[in-house]
Amino acid sequence: MDWREGEIRELALDEFDQRFARYRLQVDERARQAMIASLRRFGQLSPVVVCELGGQMVLIDGFKRHDAARQTKGLDGLSARRIAVDEASAKAAMYGLNCLVRRMHELEEAWIVYALVREDGLSQLQAAQLLGRHKSWACRRLAMLEKLSEEVRADFGLGLLSPTMARQLVRLPAGNQIETLAAARREGLTAEQTRGVVDLLLAAKSREQMEFVLEKPHQALRQASGEVVRGYDPRLSVAGNRLARRLAMLLDQLSRMENWLLHEGRAELSACDRPILTPGLSRLVRDAAGVSQLTDELLAGFQHERTDSQAIARHELFPSDVKGGRREDPAHRPSPNRREQLEELRARYTQLGEVAQRFLDGLLQAHAYGKYQARKVLSLLSLYHRRDVLAAMERALRYRAFSFASLERILAVQAKPKTLPPSLAESYRSPLSDDDPIHPRSTTEYQPLLFDESTDDEQEHNDLPDDQAHDEEKNAHEEDDASGAA
Repeated sequence: MDWREGEIRELALDEFDQRFARYRLQVDERARQAMIASLRRFGQLSPVVVCELGGQMVLIDGFKRHDAARQTKGLDGLSARRIAVDEASAKAAMYGLNCLVRRMHELEEAWIVYALVREDGLSQLQAAQLLGRHKSWACRRLAMLEKLSEEVRADFGLGLLSPTMARQLVRLPAGNQIETLAAARREGLTAEQTRGVVDLLLAAKSREQMEFVLEKPHQALRQASGEVVRGYDPRLSVAGNRLARRLAMLLDQLSRMENWLLHEGRAELSACDRPILTPGLSRLVRDAAGVSQLTDELLAGFQHERTDSQAIARHELFPSDVKGGRREDPAHRPSPNRREQLEELRARYTQLGEVAQRFLDGLLQAHAYGKYQARKVLSLLSLYHRRDVLAAMERALRYRAFSFASLERILAVQAKPKTLPPSLAESYRSPLSDDDPIHPRSTTEYQPLLFDESTDDEQEHNDLPDDQAHDEEKNAHEEDDASGAA
């Protein structure tokens, strides 16, 4: 055929041989419609690429344009550029031309590598060199077709399986790929987590271990990585964080020990280990019983504190719980359900009047957590007078401002908080009164504080050492005797 290489000619749609279409995935319907619209509006912008094999013009690049041209009215042919290559080079050219704009799908790359190696008889190294890639790249693409099971390969071709996850599943035998893929989809595993699961499955020594990894992959990954617990939980106190860390470490070690004893340990232990390990195991059983009892008491304490705190909060909002001057024990009374709580709220608002009832209805309709805000509104009665709270509710009804924050702002503007009762204010008054004033002292009261000379001499005499003071006292007596004799 007199057609030089690189020359562009017009070919009818029926003259194209599409034998290489089996190496490409089906075109997405949205992409097909976009190509049809482009051909109708602008025509063919770039020629397709063909080669001559066995007297036929084999299409290498432009399968989507050829398919869209068949569905476009008034378009009977396409312009094509011819290249002179053999069949193996044509497949390599198909890969190279599609890599110019965007990368081919990995399954399409695998089909081309498989065709070069299995159909054309090339080695993996020769196929990699022809495609301009490394030998390991060609080996991975070939394994993706030969080592993947039929079900996994079908999902991969439909786009239901990512290439990264497919490369991880290739490492497993074909019989384990389906259940591993099902576990990954059930647990929502990422590609990195799937790689860890595959590593655990390859390292498993028994079917029980594999079943544990497939049934609880997240737990298996945590145990394999030695993850215990994060360092600090802001929701817990200092003691709570300490307990959480120790609890996580204890549970992790117990799980590791149980798993080891269940799958390996008992089979590997021998008779000589019994007398040495028996005391430790006995202490483990005894200490575990003691920790179990302490844990039960701790859980019971948590539950009791939670019940008491809820009952106290509820009693502060609903004083009607007091009967006959004695409060009922909340621990001996079943917790109210939502309907009972709503009835109690309505009863309390009914006592306040019609305005309060209308405000409660609007509050419950306007907010999903209206009951919570209704309880906070009742707490305003302890800060403001009842008439001020009702006036604020009436204003809120007028402007349909059904919220605790709106009511609080209205009260802050047009109401004054309650003052202390007179008796309570009298008890906090200072005990000092103006009837007994304090006058300044006379200066004569400060005379004893002044020091005379004799006092200073006595002080100096007292400050002398004992021997010197004794000599001075002796000399003084001698002078007194001499003066008496004279």
